[in-house]
Amino acid sequence: MIPLLYIGLSQAFFAAFIVFTKKPRYLPDTLLTLWLLMIVAESVLSLYIEVGQFSNFALNISIMLLVTYLPFMYLYSRALISETPRVRPTSLLHFAPALIFLIIILVLKDQAVFDKQGEKWPSIIFIFRFIFSTYFLIALVYYVTKIFKQIRSHQSIIKDRFSYKSEMLTLNWLKFILLLFVISFLGLFAIGMFLKSKDYPFDPRLFTRIALTIFAFGVSYFGVKQPTLYKPSTSDIPNVEEEESEKAKYQRSGLTEKNAVGYLEKLSSFMETSKPYLDPELTIKDLGDQLDISRHHITQVINEHLNKNFFQWINDYRIEEVKKRLVDPKYHHFTIVALAFDCGFNSKSAFNAIFKKVVGETPSQYRRVQT
Repeated sequence: MIPLLYIGLSQAFFAAFIVFTKKPRYLPDTLLTLWLLMIVAESVLSLYIEVGQFSNFALNISIMLLVTYLPFMYLYSRALISETPRVRPTSLLHFAPALIFLIIILVLKDQAVFDKQGEKWPSIIFIFRFIFSTYFLIALVYYVTKIFKQIRSHQSIIKDRFSYKSEMLTLNWLKFILLLFVISFLGLFAIGMFLKSKDYPFDPRLFTRIALTIFAFGVSYFGVKQPTLYKPSTSDIPNVEEEESEKAKYQRSGLTEKNAVGYLEKLSSFMETSKPYLDPELTIKDLGDQLDISRHHITQVINEHLNKNFFQWINDYRIEEVKKRLVDPKYHHFTIVALAFDCGFNSKSAFNAIFKKVVGETPSQYRRVQT
């Protein structure tokens, strides 16, 4: 078990250092750094226990640190998918239960709160364990539901905000991390509350430690790779949780038909002359900032007048640009993939799928027929 602790500890520590020293550093990065430091602290205490310096106090504190993981995961995911991420004072209330439990642990000092498996506990310890277990189960259900709802809401509007796809954009990795945490924490709960280590040919905590090590590795690896989805903006834009349906927003958007037509002409002209679609990471916010048009109005114009979402609209321009270059003699020495990347695509598979859907044949078939 000790090698696993060293792996998780070192991975989380270096990941926290890398994320903290990022330039520029945004709110999601700060939250991730604090989350990783909690993982480091928990791993240090667990390592201290495993190397022979067993202490009920250290064990109790390490379990209290685990309680902070879900609030950090929730606040981190919320900051990632919010266009105006911020931590309000009320956000600190998410850590209030962990703080209360920590104070109680400090009062109990070195009493065996979580270690005396199957033994008769003093009444005060029994009451504390019951309250802690109840809170844990409620918190698990609450945060898992909230985080999955946030990610699902984010994924439902990706094609109206971004012109590209990626695993880091969909945040599917957070779903995996959350599931792994649920499994490991349920295992820890079962071990701590019901099982007796002496009844097993191996230490049953090993399962939980393996899961938590993979969890630490996953948070570190994907957290370092995760880009900030929304750069800070001076405009007051609601976050995903505050979004209403597009239909309801359009009804009170204040966009007249005359203005909509004007915006559409302005957008079309800008796309033809400046070719912003060549940027593989173009977002609707980027386009709105360049043209000084509200992101909501751009979305409404594209949806209602072109019957497309932002993703389709931008990639239609990219496909047309690829088609032009495929038949242009000066680009014949370029491979099809090179042309696709030059025209704004960031994935070979995505390009091939979109080209086949729009044109009706593969890029190589199109080049062969046209030339």
